[in-house]
Amino acid sequence: MYVSGVSMHQPHISHYVRIHEGRVLSDGRLFYEAQTAGLPEFLQGLYRHLGMPYPKFFKMDALCKASLLATEILLRQSGRTELPENTSVILSNASSSLDTDLRHQASIAGEGNFFPSPSVFVYTLPNITVGEICIKYGLKGENGFYVFPRFNAGFLATYIGGLFEDGKTELCIGGWVEVFENTADILLFLTEAKEKGIPFEPEELNKIFAPNETTWKSRN
Repeated sequence: MYVSGVSMHQPHISHYVRIHEGRVLSDGRLFYEAQTAGLPEFLQGLYRHLGMPYPKFFKMDALCKASLLATEILLRQSGRTELPENTSVILSNASSSLDTDLRHQASIAGEGNFFPSPSVFVYTLPNITVGEICIKYGLKGENGFYVFPRFNAGFLATYIGGLFEDGKTELCIGGWVEVFENTADILLFLTEAKEKGIPFEPEELNKIFAPNETTWKSRN
């Protein structure tokens, strides 16, 4: 459990977004759902649903697209039109950028079929996802991308909690952004030093990672 340091209040999760099996939950309530055969179509449908005017979106790989869309929903739910520059972004997943790495590898695998694409290669690092979020929202706080075999609530609570304790951030966008082989499994949450919200503890993170619509409602 995080113990408050220089912050006035212990950090709490004010909002969260869950993307799982073709459904998007915002603070536990259904935000968007689409019956589609592929992740690209799902992400494009969500982009259109948001009415998000950001042409750079179409150049991104699936990991960046899914993470950026989840961030946009998260911030709209918060009602914020802009964020403090020292907002942190701490993300994690299990497959790193492997989904894009495999696409790049396929483009250079054969001597007779050697067509590497710079637009694909640029996304063969997972921290590019963090960079795209920071560019879109003008963020200059602490950022990082970490790879674990599974969702690691303990690490996120400790690391992000430490940023608040050390006075390095006012706000943090954190979570799990797993995209691989046509599937997306995402939890993004907004952590703030405030009295209200979901306590920022590993047990609570594990609860909201469970893809259901009752978790948030039971707390309001």
